[in-house]
Amino acid sequence: MKRDTVIVLDFGTSGVKAAVVDVSSGALAALETRRYPWFYPGERRIEIVPDVLWRCAQDALGAAVDATMGGCHYLALTFSFFGHGMMLADENLEPTTNILLLTDKRCTDIYGEWAKEGREKRFREIAGRDLMDSAVPVRAMWFQREMPEVFLRSRYLFDVQQYVLSRMGQEPVNDDSMAVCKDLADPMGRGWSGELVGLFCLPGYLCETPVVGAADVVG
Repeated sequence: MKRDTVIVLDFGTSGVKAAVVDVSSGALAALETRRYPWFYPGERRIEIVPDVLWRCAQDALGAAVDATMGGCHYLALTFSFFGHGMMLADENLEPTTNILLLTDKRCTDIYGEWAKEGREKRFREIAGRDLMDSAVPVRAMWFQREMPEVFLRSRYLFDVQQYVLSRMGQEPVNDDSMAVCKDLADPMGRGWSGELVGLFCLPGYLCETPVVGAADVVG
């Protein structure tokens, strides 16, 4: 008799794990890990190539399923994603940039200029917290200023969750927790804050994808 299991894909900053978990006992039926390399295109820059991340996920998932040797019945596929990663995508949901990690420090100077204008104080008043100098909207401003041709071809401000969902043919939504990691979410409700988006001088169309509850993200 086949065991009832769920598959968990856990995306970290350096690799992805695919786990097959027995729902009755919590025991691991299989676990596979695939690591993706970091790409260093310049000083203080750290990126992950989206297609490499996707291929690693496919490979880990296939190997985990193969390891069960047909002894499992799969009830669901669920995910865990690292926050604060960002990338841009075009109108067809195809990446126009690589995934920039939180440890990428290319935009420190842009953040300093932005903060001097008094915008950091306003962000704190709206969001109730400080902003990191490598926050997602600051990295988006970097592309807007330093790579305008790429920025103009981009339609969406994506994170890893949205990229993976789009590759699966699903709507590229954000759940509440991932939306908060973008520092553009409305602190008083579900959705995006137009005032925060404007505070970073970003076009509103970058944040038109839905924000839903974590239990509502279906893959």
